[in-house]
Amino acid sequence: MMKCAQKIALKSTSLTVLVLFAVVLGSQCVLAQQEWSYTQYQFNLFDANSAYAGDHQTLSASLRHRSQWIGMEGAPATDQLTLHTPLLRNHLGAGIRIVSDRIGARRQQSAKLSAAYKLKLHNARLSLAITGGMLRQYWDRNELQASDLNDAQLLQMNDAHLAPQLGAAVMYTSTRFFAGIEANSLNGAAMRSASSSLARLYYNMNAVAGYIHPVSETDLLEISTQWKFSEGNIWQAEVNAQYLYRNKCWFGGGYRFESAWQVHGAWMVNELLRVGLSYDNTLGRVINRNQSSAELFLGYTLQKRAPGAVRYF
Repeated sequence: MMKCAQKIALKSTSLTVLVLFAVVLGSQCVLAQQEWSYTQYQFNLFDANSAYAGDHQTLSASLRHRSQWIGMEGAPATDQLTLHTPLLRNHLGAGIRIVSDRIGARRQQSAKLSAAYKLKLHNARLSLAITGGMLRQYWDRNELQASDLNDAQLLQMNDAHLAPQLGAAVMYTSTRFFAGIEANSLNGAAMRSASSSLARLYYNMNAVAGYIHPVSETDLLEISTQWKFSEGNIWQAEVNAQYLYRNKCWFGGGYRFESAWQVHGAWMVNELLRVGLSYDNTLGRVINRNQSSAELFLGYTLQKRAPGAVRYF
């Protein structure tokens, strides 16, 4: 009886924390998109928080492609590859995240390494991580229309500029609940396309939380939220709900506050492979063009996850 009461109390506490988290985030003013925005972050939390590295307890890989504002010339498009794995009997985790981003004439690539330390708690795990990497950025002059092709600053734009990135993350996971926060670009490195430029990387933070409620032996309901904050008091928050049907198919949707609504689904092909697809629609008009965005996700684990591994996220 005592154990049953403790389990009920733990589930109630987790759900209460998640609801409060969503309410607080939803009350914030949403002003702009952050350095990345993925709809299907729930399917591999390492993409959203580096401290999650190794939590699948086997080598895990994911590929993502996101096309924003489909049909608009120069609209943002992002490709991402991530790999993460446990080390030293799951006491450590390591991972890498490689991103290629295109917005108009700007081209940006980054590679970030992560190292996470795992603290085992009662039926849960607390992970602490540090991250480091390099960002490369340049401008494709062929995509620009300039009145003076010999402009000195324009001539420098084809030169690639590098900037180091440092960050840290923390994450708590159990079989039914997760919550974490990651801080990026804490070093505020300079990112200059011209000698007179004062541009630099602004620090930003990403927080996620979610709770899974079992409906039956094969069906689950997951509620999650994501919050992003950038230097300059720029906020963005979203809430999502998705349903797992017979341990095979996910389907759900969400709302990105004052920005977009979204629907998504995923098919668990087998114990190793899953495929996801999402569709977003921007709220308000975007230069009278197509307001829809699409995202494709592929996730693969080298082996079936161990019994003690996180099963559904």
